Amino acid sequence: MKQRVHKINFETASTYYLLVVFFVAMADNSTQLKSDAIFDQMKLHLSTDAGKALIKKIGLVYQINIAPKKIGFNEKVYVVDLKKGETTEGPYEGGKPDATFSFTDADFVKIATGKMNPQIAFMRGAMKIKGSISAAQKFTPDIFPKPSKISYDKKLWRILNLSVCSWM
Repeated sequence: MKQRVHKINFETASTYYLLVVFFVAMADNSTQLKSDAIFDQMKLHLSTDAGKALIKKIGLVYQINIAPKKIGFNEKVYVVDLKKGETTEGPYEGGKPDATFSFTDADFVKIATGKMNPQIAFMRGAMKIKGSISAAQKFTPDIFPKPSKISYDKKLWRILNLSVCSWM
């Protein structure tokens, strides 16, 4: 049986390589959540005057567990420390947080942007709470940056999408 050998120039090979790297990265990036953008903005928000006033007013530590689809599975953990004015990824290491919340990504985005009331979310089972109830009651959409300040970089995704389509 005779084998066929295909000659590919460097430009074509590098294009194929980039496509493979891109799609592998997209597959590995399945834990990329919409709420990641909110936490990135939260870091900036806490350094503003409004953020500093929030730190003085609330002074609590919240651990937020966010699942892509179902609460309790493949959760990404964030800590919003309103004592120090920090937002970090990973579990709280300074003892116990004042309150721990668990959400799906979609429900967290709705609550943080003010489209869903946290109390209604709790009643519907869209939000689970552990810890101090009084600390949990201070968890409102007001602690997050306003929705107009949140950017999801749609232009970047359009550029990437156009680039991938032009390679094919």
